[in-house]
Amino acid sequence: MADIFRQATETLSNIEHAAMDTASNVAKSTLGEELSYQLFDNYVPLERYTEWQREYNWEIVFPFSMGRVPGMVVSKYCRAVAFGDYNFKELFEQQRGPKSLFTPGTLSIQEITAVFLVPVPNLLHGYFAAWKDLIVDHNGFYSEQRHYKRPIYVRMYTTQGITSGTIKLVGCFPKTFFRYELSYEKENLVRYTITFSVDDIEFSGMDIY
Repeated sequence: MADIFRQATETLSNIEHAAMDTASNVAKSTLGEELSYQLFDNYVPLERYTEWQREYNWEIVFPFSMGRVPGMVVSKYCRAVAFGDYNFKELFEQQRGPKSLFTPGTLSIQEITAVFLVPVPNLLHGYFAAWKDLIVDHNGFYSEQRHYKRPIYVRMYTTQGITSGTIKLVGCFPKTFFRYELSYEKENLVRYTITFSVDDIEFSGMDIY
């Protein structure tokens, strides 16, 4: 057993050294030999400085106000949010001899799902009812998109509370609204799960292209 662990360690070490040799050669051709030596003389494994993003270090910011309810108040009641960037909705398959080749089709983006704790008094109801009125009025007339599509922001933080990036959800409006699930059999808090349509997602301060 000890020999197996020793061989595995040696193999991983060899792989790491091979990767470093390749990186060193690229650095020499790009930076010059002197600068590349300075870079690798001060090399420390990346893992020692890596901070992992935590799924609870975030804050959501909803549009400023709907009706008489401030968006910053509603934002504090949001306890979970899920969203994703554009994906390929479908792939087209082509046959080339005995093999299949695939090409991407159209892009599609998933809806946003947000979960809220419901306070007393219920400020969420007034906020999202006012947002719905911006989409379609009581007479059934629909407004122009510029009146009801609003951005939603999600800020990501480090464990030290420093902003690590901002995600802008562009062109949002609520797609579903209130659904109560009440029961005498449980003592859970009342929650709203509301879905939003979104046109695009913009990242800043998070990704390196």
